[in-house]
Amino acid sequence: MQPSVYDSLSQDAFDAAESLSVMMQKEQTTYESCDYLHPSWPVDSTIITESDRLKIVDWCYTVVDQCKFDREAVAMTMELVDRFLSKPSIIAQDAMHDREQFQLVAIAALYIAIKVNEKVAFGSESFAALSQGVYSVDDIEGMELSILKGLSWRICAPTSIQMAHHILSVLLPHVNLQDSTWEFILDEVRFQTEYAVRDYYFATRRPSTVALAAIFNTLDQVDQQDRQAILHALLFVINEEFDSPRDLLAARNRLLFPLGGNDCVAEESRVLSDALREVEACSLKRGPEDSFEDQEAFIVSPRRSPHSVSCCRRENALCKNCIRL
Repeated sequence: MQPSVYDSLSQDAFDAAESLSVMMQKEQTTYESCDYLHPSWPVDSTIITESDRLKIVDWCYTVVDQCKFDREAVAMTMELVDRFLSKPSIIAQDAMHDREQFQLVAIAALYIAIKVNEKVAFGSESFAALSQGVYSVDDIEGMELSILKGLSWRICAPTSIQMAHHILSVLLPHVNLQDSTWEFILDEVRFQTEYAVRDYYFATRRPSTVALAAIFNTLDQVDQQDRQAILHALLFVINEEFDSPRDLLAARNRLLFPLGGNDCVAEESRVLSDALREVEACSLKRGPEDSFEDQEAFIVSPRRSPHSVSCCRRENALCKNCIRL
């Protein structure tokens, strides 16, 4: 028997809400990254670029796909990389000035993520072989220890897909949707959150913001009645713990127009979509004690085609030049 689509969501909405609240506290304290590629303080110029990071992410996706690991391991990997390089250390500085060291940090972080989250053993010998002799077992294990110490052994940061599943779990008892609709929502949200891992822009954004942005973008692609029901339920979930409407809007547009400039979405961001009007209508039906103060959070850009963004998630293939170390 095929597992139910609900198996990926929590069946206890209260527990999901409690866990979500804790995760949102942790993402703003314990698990924070800074803009290490474009620091505001004077530093020696680095050679690592956003393009270098993107190639590493795509290589990691290739590894987990070939090994049939959960793709969320890549999100965990890059969270470790971004947070480690955000903290001042000699090793982090070396990695920012040496592509081989930067790659070694990523390999060790992927090694940690797989070791912690997968049941199948994938040793440092395998990673050494993947590097085609560039890195030894001692190199990988030594960097692993440096990352663990540098992050004070805090290596279980919440990811945006985890956040999204918790948000949807809270909604689950209050929204009656067909399995096919839930499957589409879960698949599309996962697609967008996986794409966000590839974009350095999101390295300094809160996972909960990425999760909520992906959910709102996905709702623009579902049936109007289902969308209205979910939006109505979301009104009771969104509170002051979430990011500002402006940051949410920026994340939404970035996911809709990946790697594009702000000019291409400046005009669209002023457009009120059907979703906004539906939310306003829902709000009018609620009592004053349930009001949602800032409706700007629901400003969205025009809908896009579900397949308008190219990603290895959908293509299941990568340019060989992008995955070579």
